[in-house]
Amino acid sequence: MRHRPLTSPSPSRRLAALALLLVLLAACGTPTPPRDPEPQCTDPSSLVSIPDENLRASITTAVRRDTGGSEELTCANLAVVKQLNIRGVTLGSLEGVQYLVNATRVSFDNSPFPPSHAAKLAALTKVKDLTFWEVPLDTLAFASKMTDLESLSLDRTQVTSLEPLRGLPVLASVVVDHGVLANLDALGSLPALTFFRSLGNPVTSLGQLVQSSSLTNLEIENSELTSLSGITQLATLRVLRVNGAKLASVPDLTSMTNLEEIYLARNQLTAVPVLPPVNLDVLVLSYNQLTNLNGIARSPKITKLLLDNNRLTDLLPLADLADGIENLDLANNLIWELGPLTVNPDMFAPGAWLYLRLNCLGLNGALPYLYPSNNDAIYTLQARGVNFNYTPYQDEELCEAVLP
Repeated sequence: MRHRPLTSPSPSRRLAALALLLVLLAACGTPTPPRDPEPQCTDPSSLVSIPDENLRASITTAVRRDTGGSEELTCANLAVVKQLNIRGVTLGSLEGVQYLVNATRVSFDNSPFPPSHAAKLAALTKVKDLTFWEVPLDTLAFASKMTDLESLSLDRTQVTSLEPLRGLPVLASVVVDHGVLANLDALGSLPALTFFRSLGNPVTSLGQLVQSSSLTNLEIENSELTSLSGITQLATLRVLRVNGAKLASVPDLTSMTNLEEIYLARNQLTAVPVLPPVNLDVLVLSYNQLTNLNGIARSPKITKLLLDNNRLTDLLPLADLADGIENLDLANNLIWELGPLTVNPDMFAPGAWLYLRLNCLGLNGALPYLYPSNNDAIYTLQARGVNFNYTPYQDEELCEAVLP
């Protein structure tokens, strides 16, 4: 077989190949140009594409309601929608929600969507009320420009940071329930914040939340809090609710003269906090480790005092606590003498309730000890219009240990 002799490419071919190589190299080294921003509604009559059928159905319902009957998903009609409530459906996409530019109330109730699609919500800058319940939301980055936002509620989400909310000017209410939130620092930067609730989050510290100048209601329940350090900086606080934490002590609260209600149940307190005496109306110290009420100050406005499920024996510090108590719960303690409750004839309001079940009072022969003085106290209090809830203590050994 004869082979053609090898020949060099012609100069023109060499130049063409070199040019092609340069083009390919240039293409490989050129960065991908940035994507154009999402198309906006430049023509009000344009139809909006909403690929997910469940989202489309919810938006159609909102359009029909707010336009008075139209079901056309045009840019103009979506801009009319003020409220979007999505409940009990799974969403594969949030494409289209970004055109609800005038919506003021938006809620996703048990309606999960891909977490990355939350970015679509950033266009809803006029939202005032925003709710997410049982959705796999893991970031609030979309909310950083929602300067009209007044109320945010998160329940059973995966949000770990509130930093995107920092500085929002009118955000007054933040609720984060049954989540994974641990850090509260961003809340201290909200100038309008009046209400914060955390239920079932691993919160360990109040952090910079105590820098709030407007907070009136603070509710942190079922948390990992071991300290209320800095709490006295919250001069505007009216309701303090920290149930189900790990508090062994509480700072002196006498400077917090606006406090009206204090709830510190299910903690590890061994002493009554030093209380603000001026406006306090409700004090709840149930399920702690209190053995005495030493140091409790006169709080003339208290109407509800819950001290049940402690290890109290002596009621003498309550003798002059207040006038007009409506509800006093002393159940499941080791109390054996009721006399101190009769010292102040105005201690109880007419029709008040006194809960004494599971104590060591020896009434009705429940124990070998029968105290006529307790019977006398009962008659005196009944004559003053006090109602009773009483059952005998079931553990005689505990009672015998505290009896004189």
